[in-house]
Amino acid sequence: MQAYDTREDMIKGVVPTGGIGCELGVYAGEFAEQLIRIAKPDKLILIDGWDIIGPSLFTGDQDGNNCISLSSETLFNVVKNRFSKKNVEIIKALTHDAIPKIEDELDWVYIDADHSYEGCLRDLMLIEKKIKSGGLIMGHDYEMNMKKAKVDWETKFNIGVGRAVNDFCKTRGWKLIAKGYDGAVSFCLKKITDA
Repeated sequence: MQAYDTREDMIKGVVPTGGIGCELGVYAGEFAEQLIRIAKPDKLILIDGWDIIGPSLFTGDQDGNNCISLSSETLFNVVKNRFSKKNVEIIKALTHDAIPKIEDELDWVYIDADHSYEGCLRDLMLIEKKIKSGGLIMGHDYEMNMKKAKVDWETKFNIGVGRAVNDFCKTRGWKLIAKGYDGAVSFCLKKITDA
């Protein structure tokens, strides 16, 4: 497994440029901009529930620090404006409702949506069907790196991303090939038969 200092470094190291990418859990779109800058996808699909989830959404930075809560409606409008002139498809829906409707043959996905064990595992199972041979499944909040994080969110909120990813790999034939060691660690998976 390859280790990178940050998720941006991980993406630079493992994601080929071009193709079709997808981000599940967008918030205000800051990381989506990084994905565009680094991976240069021909098309990017952004999926988030925004105000379907609730009137406001809570997030931290990639280290799990500097937490804020903002209006869901404002966040959605920021994303619409931010990507209005780019080849980006914005879908406002819960991930499990949207994934079955998106195109097949994604080159990669980055998941930062439902952090519960059940929700993350459901997203992994659904998105797997959309990833082309040789494609990658990536995501955030696999575990905490307390050298960078100030709060252990995994324990505080019983986040189940790491367990879901591990169980998915065991049962579906995927392998953890890289981690980006921000405070909230990112992961990258590749199908074993594609490795």
